[in-house]
Amino acid sequence: MDLSYFNARVRGRMGRLLREPDYAPLFAAEGPAELIDRLRSSAYGARIETASARFERTDEILSSAVNDGLSSDLKTLWEEAPPEARPLLKAVVVEWEVFDLKSIVRGISRSVKREEIQRDLIPAGEFDSSALRMLLSAEDIPGVVGFLDTWGSPYAAPLKEGMELYGKRGSTGEMELRLDLHAFGRLIGILKNEGRNGRLLESIISLRIDARNIATILKIAGEGYSIDGAASFFIEGGRALKRKDFLRLSSSKDREEALKGLVIAVKDEELRSILSATEPGALHDLEERLEVASIRRLKRLSVVEPLSIAPAASFVQMKAREIRNLRLIERSKAFGIPEVELKRLVKYPI
Repeated sequence: MDLSYFNARVRGRMGRLLREPDYAPLFAAEGPAELIDRLRSSAYGARIETASARFERTDEILSSAVNDGLSSDLKTLWEEAPPEARPLLKAVVVEWEVFDLKSIVRGISRSVKREEIQRDLIPAGEFDSSALRMLLSAEDIPGVVGFLDTWGSPYAAPLKEGMELYGKRGSTGEMELRLDLHAFGRLIGILKNEGRNGRLLESIISLRIDARNIATILKIAGEGYSIDGAASFFIEGGRALKRKDFLRLSSSKDREEALKGLVIAVKDEELRSILSATEPGALHDLEERLEVASIRRLKRLSVVEPLSIAPAASFVQMKAREIRNLRLIERSKAFGIPEVELKRLVKYPI
């Protein structure tokens, strides 16, 4: 598979991503309006102008600009990719499809306003902007599942599997787990017949599986799950956390004990370093740092394997992280979060 021309185009897009120094003037903006003004001189400038003509609120302007940018990039990547590379690109966006569905079911279950949920979504793959708006128009979670069922989406089945527990406890945890199990199984299935490029992406997927299993241990610590119950949460395909260690740590009395056990059990130096620096109550921060670790590893892989699918996969992941950073900055400006705290919250993948 010759990806030389395709990757040359990808590298051009990488050059337009925000680097760490580019965030400094965004952090220093006095408020959301000034943030939008400063983005006019970035690669988002033209889209900011277009969105400003349609919307008045800064959160709507930013959301429209970044969503349109990502949708355009994904569409162009798909059109420019050789046909034999497209299954690999599909594998790249599966995780973002799952991210969107998780955000929707979690938000609806907590009665979050639809516009607030929409601000966190990333149009990708099966769920472009119009599909996401349709899902958000559902009255409740069964309505979301109904839309997916009608569309023939493969995500309808795992959500249905988790609906019974949601009905009993009102928790979306089981549905989110089923989505993860489905998505990672689907990814492994896509990649297993894709030769060397498939193996490259699989090495990154295995890291993400380890991250999910680590987060799951901390979520269920102290919840009294049986070994059989905990086993249903384990996702196969990781390399750093073995099944036996997962099951052993699932009986930890609390997060602190689980965290100490994970530092010993996880067979990956970078992941252990992240775990060692994590406080028991900082689960969201841990998940963010684990995600950024996988993005950085994929970026390194794209440098080592410049003629593989890794550069395109790396670009998509970094672009999505950039969008989340910009949304976080806009929201922080709207709520007056101090700059020093904002800098701590933003994670740089490059």
